[in-house]
Amino acid sequence: MTHTIKNYACLAMIAMSGLASAKTALIDFGRADATAASPYNAAVMITGLTGDVALIDTDSLATGWTVSVTENGNGNGGSAGAGADVTAFPVDLAGFDAAALGDSIFANQGTPANPSMILLFTGLVPTGNYDLLLYGSRANAQGADQRWSLTKGTGGANVDHFSELNATTYVNWTGLIPNASGELEVTINSPGPDATGALALNFASLTETSTVELISSFTTDIETASPGNPATLSWVVSEPLDSLVLNDGNGNTTDLVPLTTAGEGSTSVSPTETTTYSLTAISGGNTNVRSLTIISGEAPTISSFTASAGLIQDGSSVDLTWSVVGASSLTLDPGTTNVTGTTTINVTPTGTTTYTLTATNSFGSSTADVRVETITGPLPSNRNIASGAGNTDGSWLDQIGIQTWTMTGATLNSPLATPSANTNITAAYTTTGGITGGATPSFQYPEFSAEIWFRPGALSADHQVIFETGGGQNGLSALITETEIRLFGSAADVRTLDVTIPIAGLNLDDFLQLVITNNSATDAYTASVRDTFGNVRTVSETADIVIGVNGGGLFVWASGAVGISDTNLGGRTDAGDASPAGLTGFTGEIGIVNIYDSILDPADIQAAFDRVATIGAGPSGLLVTDVSFNDSSDQLTVTWNSINGQSYNVQFSTSLKEAEWFQLAGPFTADSDKTTEILNLPPNRPRFFVRVVVAQ
Repeated sequence: MTHTIKNYACLAMIAMSGLASAKTALIDFGRADATAASPYNAAVMITGLTGDVALIDTDSLATGWTVSVTENGNGNGGSAGAGADVTAFPVDLAGFDAAALGDSIFANQGTPANPSMILLFTGLVPTGNYDLLLYGSRANAQGADQRWSLTKGTGGANVDHFSELNATTYVNWTGLIPNASGELEVTINSPGPDATGALALNFASLTETSTVELISSFTTDIETASPGNPATLSWVVSEPLDSLVLNDGNGNTTDLVPLTTAGEGSTSVSPTETTTYSLTAISGGNTNVRSLTIISGEAPTISSFTASAGLIQDGSSVDLTWSVVGASSLTLDPGTTNVTGTTTINVTPTGTTTYTLTATNSFGSSTADVRVETITGPLPSNRNIASGAGNTDGSWLDQIGIQTWTMTGATLNSPLATPSANTNITAAYTTTGGITGGATPSFQYPEFSAEIWFRPGALSADHQVIFETGGGQNGLSALITETEIRLFGSAADVRTLDVTIPIAGLNLDDFLQLVITNNSATDAYTASVRDTFGNVRTVSETADIVIGVNGGGLFVWASGAVGISDTNLGGRTDAGDASPAGLTGFTGEIGIVNIYDSILDPADIQAAFDRVATIGAGPSGLLVTDVSFNDSSDQLTVTWNSINGQSYNVQFSTSLKEAEWFQLAGPFTADSDKTTEILNLPPNRPRFFVRVVVAQ
């Protein structure tokens, strides 16, 4: 879908003064048996149900606004019990009636974890300004990392808070602007490593502030201007005005009152360089300012060019959206599609595609690229790629879901210090061991698959943690030593899985794909590791494994927080002697973490491998490593280095001339990095030579 817009310069946010208070609604969230009287609005939610509550203001007059609450978590989904809430309000709330505010609604931890609530206000003026005060507290031990976010509307910064026993949360946002539907929405969730506990909401007040709008519009007919191609600035204002002034940002001002008739006017400008013009209107105690930018002497500016999804399934579509200043024409490739005058387009890529947006004016062209990857098979529910935009040493962003990894002591290497020979991985998080790594909330998927691309550093007899989730009593983990990958799982504080995958013969110089799957309904567990020489090692077990609620860890145990206690290691159990020998953090690199809410089958895993890696030659190439002959049975045993899945023939010759090599046996398809075959030879044979070749 495309939306046509006028080819105007971008307008800056309106700055206004002379604001006056309009109306305020006070909302008491609580029990049905503690309904607050006017002027408080009682918003009660019982057994997980929600409904719109019509709000009155402090004069008991209808506002036309409504509020509703939904929650995600277990428990009855209702209000807190008697005496379970805190009423020690901040000084700002000291004037409110404690009896009216003494109860709350809450979202409990439950299963899945990550309790959340959504508070939605409707019926607001889309262009209005609102102040929103929120207050929540809990008086029990169910603390939780909390984030209070404005998810509909603009103007409110996130507030992070840890709600321990008797702690309170106090959020005071001013100058909020609803969305085009007249909605303000607040989401309260638990994004941090401690995703347990309960979120409680006691009180809210919503105040609408009126504004005096002096400038209705301030526009330009063209975005790119020059002395030979002037731009016309036009305005519509509300009269009478004390003053109306145009400022070019370079100290030059123009009085526009003489150029304004019946509230409308225009003037021409011919900048020699890119200039931001500000229009200031003053009437009494009210001031409005609007700004716009005219491009001059330079190519257009592409402020942003994004895709609504970076990873989609084959045949699906995606929206491309851009923001451009100063362009006379826009072209999208592939396809050389003219998108002038639009800001978005819906496309259906045929395979993984890099789209290029070209913005052109009389001074030149600018380009920007965005890549959309298409895949067959399951899409990840959570996708963390080290080379993705926005990642920092401290935060590894989820490109699809909300599972951002909080990194502690890790370094984001972009580009890689040592390039990957056989994968498209260009960046990775790196640690040198110890108690460093990443933490994220737990993955509560009954059908769970984790795909981790890692490259080990120095290995020893110590057990280094690659990945874990859930915690010791319920969870799973993957560790590595100098000889094996060790895999744990537990349920109800009983270790139900302890298996290994040998790593001898794997290519540890490049990234490995580790895939873990766990089906809690069937107790089917599998793990596989693939290297870029074609070697595949797999283990399957029937094991009752429960992924607990204590979060996940990369490089180190981090169920709850990085390195707090090794009993938090997924699958470890709380037994005093349950830790493997030398438990420590992973030394090496992790470049990709994909989490799926489905079970990947071997074809899915291979497809995921092929999206990242190609098979390269083994470190020693094709080499016969051992030959033996049994004279009594006329049998020849040959062993050679091989690549898993590759087919080989054994040939013989009596002369070593290239044209005189003949088929002896084969083809043989390798299933590991070493292949051994026993060949039956005819009696009374002449002396001959044997070689192994790749089957064509």
